[in-house]
Amino acid sequence: MKIQAEKIAALDERMERKPVLMPPDLIRKTERLAQEAKVSFAEIVRRALWDYDPGKQAENDSTLEALADALLQSIRETGDYLDKLEQKLDTTHRELEKHRHGAE
Repeated sequence: MKIQAEKIAALDERMERKPVLMPPDLIRKTERLAQEAKVSFAEIVRRALWDYDPGKQAENDSTLEALADALLQSIRETGDYLDKLEQKLDTTHRELEKHRHGAE
């Protein structure tokens, strides 16, 4: 993860201690992430806060909604196409049956 210039500047500022209450599963997850990244627990929390953008979630939600709409439209169009194809197959099958019985 690249740390931007403003983040580096923030590291140079005096740090303050702030106790935080967290559920045990979130603590374990943060500890695991810190161990994997070979950084401190506090560094994982700082990185998460630096990357936090509430507007990003709304943007993601609208993107997912647009994708869902496109998927539903595609499913409808595929269903319509399959219905037409099934009708053509039924017609072809009936014609083949007529020819088969007529040839006997």
